[in-house]
Amino acid sequence: FIMKLSRLIATRKKVGFYISIEKADEIHNIICEFESNGNINVVFKPEHSISIDKLQEIIREAINEPILNKISDYLGQSGYSYISFDNLEAENIEIHKIEYISALIIKKNVHLKNFIKCLSSVFNIVEGDLTKRNERIFLQYKRVSNYNEMDAKESFINQLRKQDKPIEEIIRELMDNFKMTPQQAKLKVGNWISNVRTEAALFENKDITIRTNTGFPIVIKRNKQNFQTVISVDLIDNVHYLRHIHIYIDSLLRLVTQKKSSALTLKNINK
Repeated sequence: FIMKLSRLIATRKKVGFYISIEKADEIHNIICEFESNGNINVVFKPEHSISIDKLQEIIREAINEPILNKISDYLGQSGYSYISFDNLEAENIEIHKIEYISALIIKKNVHLKNFIKCLSSVFNIVEGDLTKRNERIFLQYKRVSNYNEMDAKESFINQLRKQDKPIEEIIRELMDNFKMTPQQAKLKVGNWISNVRTEAALFENKDITIRTNTGFPIVIKRNKQNFQTVISVDLIDNVHYLRHIHIYIDSLLRLVTQKKSSALTLKNINK
């Protein structure tokens, strides 16, 4: 366990804490890392889905009093201050990724291409059939700011840079994941740099902020035995997307499982 933690925590010149906190008879594990430039990285992967309010409450209890407040008291002796965590909407917070999860029973076969006219303004349908032979659907949610369609490699680069991965590491990842030569990987990164939209100094201790957004990947996966179907939307970088994603996912599921729950006719839906 300790060896596993050593590979996860405090890489690339960081100081890290592994925090276990008990809340409502549940143990939650959180990683809190401090970078040399003052950035604080918090990683929280709950065992099951929880609300944003509960997530924020757990993070506050885990890092404020045990760590951040003590650092603030120490720095205060020299005239410095340290900001504690309040909520995910605060101006000093940058979200790398949130995963939205929903689950329900779907026994019917699903063919999303039948509703493409209705869905195409919100989703890109990568694989749209849920059948006995294919128990997984892939979509891309594209109702995001600064949306830009990219190929798989460029999208991969975009996500890694949004997570502050250095260019050298991204080149290695391209070589490993796409079987590219060093020259091919460098050329692909160069093409991405020339096309991506960035914003300077959004945060004082960052050189650039990646604005280009390729959307959020959606996986709908069904268990063959009990028809339990899990919908996951990953790489969400702003809490304000969650409400809209929930509405669109709910509407999508109503279309494919309970058409009569909507007042719209199928003819109007397909317009």
